[in-house]
Amino acid sequence: MTYTPYSYRVYSGDGSKVTFDVPFPYIKRAHVEVTRVDKATQAETQLTYLDSGVPTGDEYIWKDDNEITVGTAPTTVESLRIERDTPEDQQIVQWVDG
Repeated sequence: MTYTPYSYRVYSGDGSKVTFDVPFPYIKRAHVEVTRVDKATQAETQLTYLDSGVPTGDEYIWKDDNEITVGTAPTTVESLRIERDTPEDQQIVQWVDG
């Protein structure tokens, strides 16, 4: 399935940075996806969201409403893509005809 994200940010890895900004608005945290990308092969690994605890490996956790922390820092041959993918086919706000 092909889709176009509404908003995203790509960070180049340096092997040490594990906290990254989420510089765009979103409705729900569940609509934000974090992916590690190998720059040479473009192979993608989607990181797993943790509700609590300390992330390891290919996991991430929300530090606050504007930052995430990943378990393993992306290396210099990797990048980290944070993107918003709000579903277009789901009702976000529940309403009743009055």
